[in-house]
Amino acid sequence: MTAIGCAAFVAADKKADVIVVDPKGNPIAEAKVTPISHSMNYPAILTDKNGEVRIKKRIQKVVWIEVRKDGYLDSGMLEYVAKKPIKVELQPKK
Repeated sequence: MTAIGCAAFVAADKKADVIVVDPKGNPIAEAKVTPISHSMNYPAILTDKNGEVRIKKRIQKVVWIEVRKDGYLDSGMLEYVAKKPIKVELQPKK
């Protein structure tokens, strides 16, 4: 599943939960992925050099994510309930 305008983070020894790429499929490093529950936003996590991020379990379940990176359009809130990894494609600003 591809979500237009999203992002991700991953620990080197774990599988990615989110993978952030550009329209050509190139990974986007240092994109900010913000996990969001029903009542709070958690601190943003940066994607690694492969555009990957792993979202750890939280006290409150993560329901959405939001991805941002300078030079790209923001993803808006994306559902985090899809099968992992979630591939997010950010569109460059024009």
